[in-house]
Amino acid sequence: MSKPSIERTFHTVRPRLRNRFLLTAVAAAVFTTASIATGSASAQSWSNYNRSQTLNLIGEVQSIRYRNPIVTLQPQAGEQVWQAFLASPAQMQQRGLPQTALRVGQTVRLVGFPDRAQANQMRVEQIAIDQQAIELR
Repeated sequence: MSKPSIERTFHTVRPRLRNRFLLTAVAAAVFTTASIATGSASAQSWSNYNRSQTLNLIGEVQSIRYRNPIVTLQPQAGEQVWQAFLASPAQMQQRGLPQTALRVGQTVRLVGFPDRAQANQMRVEQIAIDQQAIELR
């Protein structure tokens, strides 16, 4: 039995590497497009929030999105439904607020900053659930 030549091995590996690179590039492009389309990239622009105006909001949770890159919830305070950006799931758990602690229909108190451009959107610095206040930053 003869060994395969170096040239033959090189030529058979090369298309595999090229295909792997192309697959990785396409996956990265799809992920980036999906992140921008869902608005998850905008949640990280903390400079968009007015730190000179503090909101203190008490409302009933209408929906929760507990996943990366940031946990969001929609509380209803009076007639308005807010979009509230909390922290990453890892930060939430480190601060003692696991996914099981948040439920739809629950009353929460949020303290944070309003978005400069979008009405009814806020960055939450503190959340209080069942008389327990948790600092998110």
